[in-house]
Amino acid sequence: TALPLGIMRYRLVASPAFQRQYFPDGLQREAARYAPVMVFDRKDRLQADFLLRELGLPDEAYPCHYLPSSDAFIGAIRLGFGYGMVPEQQLADDIARQRLVDLAPHRPSDVPLFWHHWTVQSPRFEELSQCIADHAAKVLLPMSAV
Repeated sequence: TALPLGIMRYRLVASPAFQRQYFPDGLQREAARYAPVMVFDRKDRLQADFLLRELGLPDEAYPCHYLPSSDAFIGAIRLGFGYGMVPEQQLADDIARQRLVDLAPHRPSDVPLFWHHWTVQSPRFEELSQCIADHAAKVLLPMSAV
């Protein structure tokens, strides 16, 4: 069974210094061709899908760095090694302290999340599934929000 949990909203962010260096006039196609993008791993399509959808840039039209660690990923963005998509839940403090800036504030990327589980479960796994669904309802956007 696949239980819909909600929507995780991602924002395209960079350090203020990175923004000044690569996007002084805002997020533009020509500048994005030279600005390094942070990508979690080769299965991570968030940045590629955004750049294709919003700027018409296909894969391989821009440099990228792969960094398969959540903490290191956002840390590299804070340090100005590149820009990338980060879940909104991780950004509140960085945005408030102006350590990161949203490069596309009116163009978030929404990702629907699902909890996959067996239809018949042990009582402990049923309880776990319910806990996950309850917490998701508190921290994710509802599926109807998209």
